[in-house]
This record gives sequence, structure tokens and C-alpha cells, in this order.
Amino acid sequence: MIDLGIRRPITILMIVIALLMFSVIMFREIPVELNPNMQSGVVSVITRMRGGVAATEIEKYVTRPLEEAFSEIPGIREIISSSRESESNIMMRFRHDINTDFAVVDVRERIAMVAHRMPREAERPIIARFQQSDAPIIIISLSSVMFTPEQLRDIAENQIIERLMRVSGVANIEIGGGRARKLLIDIDNNLLLAHRLPILEVVQMINTANISISAGTIDENSTNYVIRATGEFTDIEEIGRTGIAITPAGSVIRLNDIATVRDYFYEPTSFARLNAQPVVSLFIQRESEANTISTAAGVMEIIDYLRYVIDPHIAMTVVKNDAEYIIRAVSALTEALVIGGILLAGILFLFMRNTKNILIIASTMPLSLFMSIILLRLFNQTFNVMTLSGLAMGMASVMDSAIVVVENVSYHHHKKT
Repeated sequence: MIDLGIRRPITILMIVIALLMFSVIMFREIPVELNPNMQSGVVSVITRMRGGVAATEIEKYVTRPLEEAFSEIPGIREIISSSRESESNIMMRFRHDINTDFAVVDVRERIAMVAHRMPREAERPIIARFQQSDAPIIIISLSSVMFTPEQLRDIAENQIIERLMRVSGVANIEIGGGRARKLLIDIDNNLLLAHRLPILEVVQMINTANISISAGTIDENSTNYVIRATGEFTDIEEIGRTGIAITPAGSVIRLNDIATVRDYFYEPTSFARLNAQPVVSLFIQRESEANTISTAAGVMEIIDYLRYVIDPHIAMTVVKNDAEYIIRAVSALTEALVIGGILLAGILFLFMRNTKNILIIASTMPLSLFMSIILLRLFNQTFNVMTLSGLAMGMASVMDSAIVVVENVSYHHHKKT
């Protein structure tokens, strides 16, 4: 190898230039993180239920059927599930050689297979490549002197969350503060007994009246029209006018005759405060394999747009943004790496006499950096505290080895001449 370097200097120069070009191209494609990603191959399925269902019912009717379906997916290492009031969370860890994109497709197919066994109160399961216990990368608070926390929560759910979920890398958004809206039907037991109506029959009639189903198709002039029978409730008055039963005299018993329908809220499960004022907070979590900085940039772009779209009386405050901290931490480490390289090169100039050898040895630092960048990109690694620390120690070690190699090359070169 030493002999090749002496006899083919132009070839070695071309190789070095090629490494430089490849490293420059790949440098911009390497993401920046604070720590190495240790959560690859994680897929979570979160299913929420309306109505404050107990954890035991969630376990029986939601978690167990989904676990049985997921257990047959190939490549799963372990399944961890938890059930709490109104929510089921199932986390699956796949082997490192399994592509999570295909794993998500398998999970979605398994959910479709057991969808008919799910309770009607269950919402559509959320499939995301993240762990629910992961800390949010961004926290945004909504505050206003014109709106109540309940109104802010409704605005967040209907106008903000849907747009933020479209950002590449966003896995889940949790809401804190405000109370979720619900419609409360308070049935009078005495009136129920007076009309001799079983409570289950009343519930069944309400559910039957609040449906939207397909009513077939009509073919006309080679055009196919799909017909739907829409019967979903649109307001509280319509719910109260729902017919429940018919008396022997032929009159209709409506829900208003035996119950009071009102707009209400669930009991609060969380509180959010900013500067001692009640707010609604959005906790944005990223996918396990997504880049924090690029995901945060996409979220902040949407936030800047929403500030001009939503009501001007609503203030959106970014309470936490991990991307800013990561950039500062990595920049400080990069600065220390550059200063260390300059000091190391300066020591060579002070203690070595052969200027040509000094330049050759000093060039080993950027060469080792170029090679490291190429390897980081090929193995899908990131610039983080661990990799940059390794680069700092690696370049020092490479320079020590370069001193020995260059002196050896110089000895053989002078020996032949």
C-alpha cells in the first residue's frame, strides 16, 4: 500500500477528491439528533372509546381481540399492552430486519379483520410508529381572553390537530386542558316506569335513529348513483324529538317526554396552565424513526400559518421545542471539534521540522472526516452527541497513526532515492 502511494500519487489524489465529493453530497442528507435513535421497529396502536368505559371492559372487548390478531404478524419480538379508562394502547416491537412500512400495512389488515368485533363506541384505531411514553418534541399552548378552555379545545380538535397530523414525522398529538364535549341524556326513571319502557330499548332506539347507511345504487344512462340514508343527529333538539315508542292509543313517545337532553362536558382528566392562566396544550410526539429537527420545522411552518388563519384572539405559544436545544447542543460540540482539530494541527507545526510531512499528516483529519460522513450515510446514522464524540476521538487517533505512516513512507522514499 505504501509502495502504491509512492508510485501512483495521481491515483491517490483522484481517490481523495472522489471521497471529498461524495462526502459533500452526503453531508446534507445526514439528519441531526441529540442522541442515537434507540426506538426503531416500534409500532403502536391506540384505540379510544367514548363514554368513559372502564379499563376491564377495554381489556375484554378491545385489547384482547387486537392482541390475538397482532400475534400472528411475522417479525414481532414482543407485544406490550395496557388498558385504562376509555383507552387501549398496544405497542409492538419488530425485529431490526423488518421494514416498519410493511409492518404497518400488516397491522392495518389485522385491524380490519377484527373490526366487526369491536364495540360501536370504539373510535378508529390510531396506528403510529412511536412509543406512547416518548416525550413530546413540541408543546404548544392555546390561550385567549375571549374563549373558554372548552372552546379552545374544540378549536384545537377541529382546526389545528388535523393539519398538524399531516406533517411528515408527527405520530401523535395529545391534548391537555379543557373538557371534552359530550351530549348528556338524563332519563327520568319515574317517567320510564310510567310508560313501561325498558332502558335497553330506549338506548337501542336512540342508536338506531343515529345512523347513516347505504341504501343501494341507481343505474341511469350508464351512470351509477350511490344512495345513502343519512339519519345522524345534527343538533340537540333533533335528539329530543326522536321517537322512542308508540302508546296503545297510537301517540308517539318522544325522548323529550322521558328525558332531558343537554350539552355537557366530561369530567376533566388533565389541567394545563401557562403563567398561572388556564390554557389548552398540544403535546406533539414524533415517529420513532423520524428526525426531530425536520419534523419540528414542518410543525412550526404549520403553526406560523395557523396564526393567520384561526381567530386573532387566540394566542399560540411554543412552550417547548426540542429542535432548538438539539441545534445548540450539536453546534457547541461541532465547534469544540473544529477548535480541537486546529489546535492539534498547530502542535504538529511546532514540533515537526519537515513541512511537507506536516501538510500530509494534517490532511488526514479532513480525510478521516470525509470517510466518516460517507459511512454515517451508508449505515443510516445521524449526527448526534455519540457520533460527533466518536469523530473527535477518531480523528486524533488517525493523526497519531498518520505520523507513523508518513514517517515510514518518507524513510522508504529516501531509501530508494
